[in-house]
This record gives sequence, C-alpha cells and structure tokens, in this order.
Amino acid sequence: MIEVDLAALADRLREQLPALCVHGPLARSLKCRVLAASLDGRPVVIKWLARPEPPWAWYFEREQRWLAALSAAGERDVAPELLAAGPRWMVLTRHGGAAIAAGRLARDADATAVAAALRARGRLARTTTPWPALVPDDRTRAEIRARLLEDPCDGLGWCTDGLARGAALGLIDRDDAALAIDALRGWPVLARSHGDLLPRNVIVDGDSARLVDLECAGDHPEAWDHALLWANLPAGLRPQVEADFGLAEDRRSLAFRACVVFALVRELKFARSGRLADELRRSLRDAVSTLRARVPPGD
Repeated sequence: MIEVDLAALADRLREQLPALCVHGPLARSLKCRVLAASLDGRPVVIKWLARPEPPWAWYFEREQRWLAALSAAGERDVAPELLAAGPRWMVLTRHGGAAIAAGRLARDADATAVAAALRARGRLARTTTPWPALVPDDRTRAEIRARLLEDPCDGLGWCTDGLARGAALGLIDRDDAALAIDALRGWPVLARSHGDLLPRNVIVDGDSARLVDLECAGDHPEAWDHALLWANLPAGLRPQVEADFGLAEDRRSLAFRACVVFALVRELKFARSGRLADELRRSLRDAVSTLRARVPPGD
C-alpha cells in the first residue's frame, strides 16, 4: 500500500479551500485514500488518488467528470455531490450511514439493505446525464484487460474478453467460458450501470442508499450490476436480486447467468484467502451448471 502524508495533503488542499478541515482517514483502496473532513462546517469526504498511473488516473478523471456533469444537470440524488476538485483530489458531500460491507463480500447484509441498494441502482439507471467523452488509450485499455477490470467504454467486449482471459488464467474451464461468452453475445443489450456494484460501494442509511465510487459507471451488459451484487451476497439474499432483475427462461436470463459466471471468475481472481477462493469455486461450479441446464438444446 502507498502511504499518504495526511498533514501535507491537508495543507495542500487548504491552500485552495481555506475553510476545509481534515479530520482523518476514513477508507483506503488499492488506488485511493478517503478522508473524513468538513467544509464550512458541512461534513464532506476527500478522495485522493494515491496511485496516478494507468489505469487508475483514467478511472479517477472519468469519475470526476461524470460527478461534475451530474451536479451541473441537477441529478444530485444518485451519487455524492462534487463540491470541489483538482488533478488528484475530489471533495464530495458526506451522507449518513455505512457501507453494506467493508470488503467485497457482504456476509452480514440484510434484505432491507439489499432493497435499498437495488433502488439506488435503479435511480442511476434512469439518469440522462451523458457519460464523459473519455476513452482509454491503448496502454490504459491493455492494463484494464490484463487485470479483468471494468471498461465502461466497451461494455460487452470487456466481459467477453475477461471470460477468455479467465480461462487462460485457469480460473474457469475454456468450454464453460465459451458457453458464457455465447450467452452474453446472444443478448448484447447494454444498460446504464454503476459498473462496480459491490456491497462496499453502497452506503445505506435506514431504508435509503447512495452509491459511491462511480469511476466504472457506463453502459454495461444489462445484467452486470445485478450479477456482481448477486455474487457478493449470501445465498439467502440472492433470490431478492434475481426477482428485481426479473428472470425467465429466455436469452436475457441466460445473459444474467453468464454475467454471474463472469462476476465469480473475477472475484476468484481477486480473492486473497484460500477459504474464500474455495467458496467462490463452489459458487462458480453451481453457476456454470445452472447456465448449462438452461441453454436450449442445439444452442
């Protein structure tokens, strides 16, 4: 992890925002640090890009541009409002509540939190603010593909390429990956999506929720948000996600199950413990079996 000199960062930001008061660390990820702060007495968060190399700088700039566009368009009930920004930082409104889970997997989630997350996802899907005209260069796209990361500028391609990459890495059988790829290509419908709808990116306060970390937001396969959330919830809550998406015996539902397969492949790649990896492999085997059972004969 890259360490950040919080005192130096606070001094730097106060040169541009004299009323800013930095309180301390709030969260951290591979690429960013999030700090609790206040601006003119109003609770805010500072998001600082700790790793400005590709692809993180591209994601950061894309999120910054879209948050600014949302604010300018008056669509402020979808994500935190962007109050100020610079090349490697953003100051955002801070809402009450807490993330559904601190990490990727939400073992202790409940039905109320999941329902709130799905409603928040629905609000984002209904937005009309255009996506930023910011396409990754060749180096950035190569990094995205190699890491199995989201490419909001190529919604279908990054998923099919990711499944093929997962097979090359030994995370999924090649025939199973090909089956999922065919199912996705059989329903190539894209929809406005968060793109990284992990439980940790949903801040729930009672029965309401806000989405954070919108760097991957874009047009993704229609089922992607639901599938990623499904993959990171306990088995008992997964039917709630399926019901919200609306499953039937059709190509749209096959695409949902293919997205679930890919979501589990990615989670397996990112898993940091053997116990979690074993759990994900079992879920992946079940997801592939379910997909195979629902593919019509002759397809």
